[in-house]
Amino acid sequence: MINETISAATDYAQECMADDVAELADSIADALAVMRDLPPPA
Repeated sequence: MINETISAATDYAQECMADDVAELADSIADALAVMRDLPPPA
């Protein structure tokens, strides 16, 4: 019972982390796209 609970919690945490990493990667890509479109520094 305890092992199953720990396993389920670990799986859930890994899924949440994967979602967070994917969201972070999207945010970084968006920020880089904005920076790419900025004029060069003077």
